[in-house]
This record gives sequence, C-alpha cells and structure tokens, in this order.
Amino acid sequence: MQCAVRHPTIIPNYFTVESENGDVLNDAVYKRNLAAAEKYNVKITADTTGVSTAVARSAILAGDDHYDLMLGGTSVMGTLAFEKLLLDLNEMEFFNLDMPWWDTELNKGLTIANRLFFGSGSLITTNSDATYIVRLTLTWV
Repeated sequence: MQCAVRHPTIIPNYFTVESENGDVLNDAVYKRNLAAAEKYNVKITADTTGVSTAVARSAILAGDDHYDLMLGGTSVMGTLAFEKLLLDLNEMEFFNLDMPWWDTELNKGLTIANRLFFGSGSLITTNSDATYIVRLTLTWV
C-alpha cells in the first residue's frame, strides 16, 4: 500500500516505522503495520516527496494508480473535490464510514449534498497535535 503524504518530514513516522522503540505511538504504528502485513499481505510505505494540488491532480488525471491513499490538507483535498477529481467515499464498496475509527463528527461537517470526498479518522493522528483558538468579534448593526 503506497501512501502520498502532505508533510514529508512529520507524517512518515505514522506510516513507515521500522521497529519498536518504546514510544507509545511509534510502537502502535509498528504493530498496526505488522498486523496489516500479516492479515492482508500488504506493506505500507509512504512517499515522502509531499502532496500538492498539482502533484495530486497530475496523478489523478493521468490515471496513475501508484497511490492507494492520499493524505492532504483541506486546501488540497477541497480543491481536488471542487474539480471533481475525487470519488465519493459513501459510494466506495469497501468503505464503512460507520466504523469507530472514522471521525464521524468531522466527516459530517465535510459532507456536502450527501457526498464525502475526503474524511478523517484515527489514521490521521496529527489532527490532535494542535489546538487552534479563534477569536471572533461580533458587531451588531
């Protein structure tokens, strides 16, 4: 299984861990990859060149099946969805978006006209790496 990732210096650690080292996340990723390899006869690798809208668009339009999964930020994924280059995850035969590893609330927010072109779940551990605080000022007119 080949995965294209957006942040080439950070994300690969969540996919291409070579051995256990005592770090909880590292060891969990290693065990997940080992279990997937044994159960499904796959090896998870990450393309660390990074994903941009242009790279993803070129691969999709060329019909390139080099990647099984693409992880990109909402700006990349949103652009590709707007350009009708992504498939509706709700229509994919082997996707069960009701499984507990999917971020149900976030995916509801990403759904437009009952279509979900990209989503999030437990695989994306970086969603919990930061907290964003937004200050809103409302002015009544």
